[in-house]
Amino acid sequence: MLALALGACSNDDTPKNGGSASYDGKNYELSIGSMEYFGARYDANDVNNTAVIDFYLESAGIAIWFEMNVADPNTEIPGGPYLFANTHAANTFSNGSITTIVDEQEQELSITAGTVNVVVSGENHAVSFSCTVEGGERLTGSYKGTLLWSDER
Repeated sequence: MLALALGACSNDDTPKNGGSASYDGKNYELSIGSMEYFGARYDANDVNNTAVIDFYLESAGIAIWFEMNVADPNTEIPGGPYLFANTHAANTFSNGSITTIVDEQEQELSITAGTVNVVVSGENHAVSFSCTVEGGERLTGSYKGTLLWSDER
């Protein structure tokens, strides 16, 4: 009886990383989230003064990528909504794709519209997304947990 009581009490309050995505009638588990920071844009035509963070969510059979544009070139991804746009304005994503394995073949399709919402709490992130992929299919999902971080400057 004592062993049962001790096993039921856990001091492990560490949040678990993970989430799920739905695309083309299939559900996928998302087990890894990561960011690659590329720094400020150096395009003379870019009047937005934004920085680029490539944001990835992935697991077996699926990889989702968003090219996020952030206002502060010295930060990890700040919280807020990010809208798909053909500009590099802050709080937008200007590129994105979903890659799946179909009949043992990799299939990559571009994201053409949508929103990504990010909530930051310390080192933990809650991300939800609702997007349209080329061809009109919907891509939705969410992820909670820590994100791997890489500075690519």
